[in-house]
Amino acid sequence: MLDKKYIYLQDEGDKYWIELDGENYAVRQISRDTCGRYHLSCFEDCLAEGVFEEKCIEKIISKNEFQELWYSCLARFSKQWKSVKTKYKIGSNVLGRVEYYYPQGIILKGTDFTALYRGKNNYRLHEEVSVRIVKYDDDNMWFVVE
Repeated sequence: MLDKKYIYLQDEGDKYWIELDGENYAVRQISRDTCGRYHLSCFEDCLAEGVFEEKCIEKIISKNEFQELWYSCLARFSKQWKSVKTKYKIGSNVLGRVEYYYPQGIILKGTDFTALYRGKNNYRLHEEVSVRIVKYDDDNMWFVVE
């Protein structure tokens, strides 16, 4: 397995901190817009698409620098995440809608949750599907479902 990289980019006042997998695909992203608002790829469809070419990488940052900012941004949602995990137990079936596709799998949204599906079904965009919670992904505040 190839090592992950952590990069920083800036574009016309917008700032991006991105975690790349071993093949240079973005798997997590923090964006800060010109108004100072942070956007996380675990909650919004804001993950960079495609492979990052080495020549396009402006600055390598440390894993620690990325993680500190990531968890700092997640902190304001911790009470809500705890409540969602209390409401939906592992093994429960939930209904979600296919919202977007990430390198990690299909991202589903429910009324008050986000889930990652990595199964073999090829669900269509906006399709409603019933899935079972297999585990919690605390790093992304997602359910992992099948």
